[in-house]
Amino acid sequence: MLEIFASQEFRHAFLEWGHLVTVPFRRLIGRPTNGLTTGKRVIAFLREIMGHQRIEDCQAAQLAITVTNLQR
Repeated sequence: MLEIFASQEFRHAFLEWGHLVTVPFRRLIGRPTNGLTTGKRVIAFLREIMGHQRIEDCQAAQLAITVTNLQR
């Protein structure tokens, strides 16, 4: 997993240029967004590698999650 998360392909999955371009315009018309990425490309990338495995199905799963809200 570390090899996957450190890969250039994984980092590039976070770049969603279409979404980044629309963020300023959405703010101008009063429809702010909740982030700079939708996460759709990251999910597609991970599904391609892992299939539809769920954390609940893993025998020895370790999970660490970090969340931030830059607006607050």
